[in-house]
Amino acid sequence: MSVTITDCTIRDGGYLFNKNSDPEFVKGIMKGLADAGINFVETGFLQTNVTEETLVYKDSVDARRYLPEDRKNTNFLGFCDNSRYSLENLDDYDGNSFKWLRISFAKHEIDASLDFCAGAMKKGYFVQFNPMDSISYTDEERAALIEKVNKVKPACFSIVDTFGAMDMIDLVHIFKQFDSLLDKDIKIGLHSHDNLGLSCALAERMIELAEESGRDIIVDGSLFGMGRGAGNAKTELLADYVNKHCGGHYDLQKLLETIDKYIMPILPEIHWGYDLPMYVCGTKHSHVDNVYHLKKAYNCTANEMYDVVDKLEPQQRTRYGTGYSKTDFSVLDAAYEAYISEKDIPHSIYECEGARTCAIEMRSFSKNAGFTGMRLGFTVIPKDIKSGDVTLHSLWARRHGTKYNGAPYIIQRAGEAVYSPEGKAQLKEQVAYYMKNAKVMPRSS
Repeated sequence: MSVTITDCTIRDGGYLFNKNSDPEFVKGIMKGLADAGINFVETGFLQTNVTEETLVYKDSVDARRYLPEDRKNTNFLGFCDNSRYSLENLDDYDGNSFKWLRISFAKHEIDASLDFCAGAMKKGYFVQFNPMDSISYTDEERAALIEKVNKVKPACFSIVDTFGAMDMIDLVHIFKQFDSLLDKDIKIGLHSHDNLGLSCALAERMIELAEESGRDIIVDGSLFGMGRGAGNAKTELLADYVNKHCGGHYDLQKLLETIDKYIMPILPEIHWGYDLPMYVCGTKHSHVDNVYHLKKAYNCTANEMYDVVDKLEPQQRTRYGTGYSKTDFSVLDAAYEAYISEKDIPHSIYECEGARTCAIEMRSFSKNAGFTGMRLGFTVIPKDIKSGDVTLHSLWARRHGTKYNGAPYIIQRAGEAVYSPEGKAQLKEQVAYYMKNAKVMPRSS
């Protein structure tokens, strides 16, 4: 029986940076983990639609620029969501980049993901195969999936606690089913989130179960638990446990050195970890963006979040927006958008996943352009919002086309000027003036 560790700091923690980070930060983390002897390190995201984001790659060659020259015995992984990456874009393994590939997939993507897995293995990669939200499967569904996995034979098949909802009883039940049905040559992995404060305890319990069965396992963590929402199990704690109880040889001081240098300085600016909204997500088996939406749009308390999420159907909780899209729409006023200066605050509701199915955004020019004595604005209604089978966009378009003549031409021209280079410069200067005034004005007690 062997216990190895995968560190997800760069990938899962990448959500905190919107998949964008300082290249030196990425390189430093990877080198520190390799120096500490961590077995597997995730490098970022493989996506078909490649952007300029630091942590998004088109293939393994593209990701190579961040890998340390001296990789020790560390294996680096590429991560891809089956729905966001095509096998056609994956280059053959060339011996110089990551050799392992982690494939994440939803329940309705099983067959396509297995085909992807088989194709990636033919290209020379070892695959960690990760079914999202493992506890949402029935025993029968898991058994059917395992039967298919045994035919493809990836290097690892994981238990994935996507919403941080898993407890000890869940873990024991699922592990024993995996262990009894899964080919003995396939490792069992565990990827957990800390919504219920159990991520490290779950990993330690799985190590105990593996020792009893003789199964090789891989447990996931991240430095200081850094990851989306509640974060993950803490790599440094897992490494310490494996060193003490499983004959591990991880360099804990190298891990602490890496945390001190790269993680501690960002703590004042970036939040992750257990809190009450994350608890709501875990105990209600809910997507984190549900509580993010309730907090940002309505400033809900944890108790109010609990009540709202509790009223959603179970299948609605796991996808952000589906619980609000059928009969309930959020109308948001973005008039003050120009005054948002914080990096982690969206400038539009549509920057939030799932908002296109449930949010209508209104924008006026009164607060940024100062349209004194006149009014002009616009309303954004995505075509994804429906009432029954009717799109609200089509209803709004009909209203505008038959019942409304639009703003006066002279006001339209003023609105046009807002988006000219000169107008943008003037508005930026004006907003900066007001923001400066706000800083020097005395605050009321």
